Amino acid sequence: MNRSKVLVLPSCDEHWGTVVCEAAACGNSLITSKYVGSSADLVRHGINGIELSDLNLKSLIMALWYYEKMDPKKLIIASSISKSLAKVF
Repeated sequence: MNRSKVLVLPSCDEHWGTVVCEAAACGNSLITSKYVGSSADLVRHGINGIELSDLNLKSLIMALWYYEKMDPKKLIIASSISKSLAKVF
């Protein structure tokens, strides 16, 4: 996880999703669904991640494409934000 840049967890039902916190602590940006409970605590939409409101292939592809095109400097900023949010937990 330390070598990854983005965690993707598009679950239909996930109470809190500890893996999201673990990924944030490793500095990953986060792509989750609105059904992942920890999204409210750890994802700042458009800043350190994307919370998918609709679980469909198009939404997931657009989120992945967003990170594919992201400026590396913005990815570093998102990483530091994820780390700071995870410190609370």
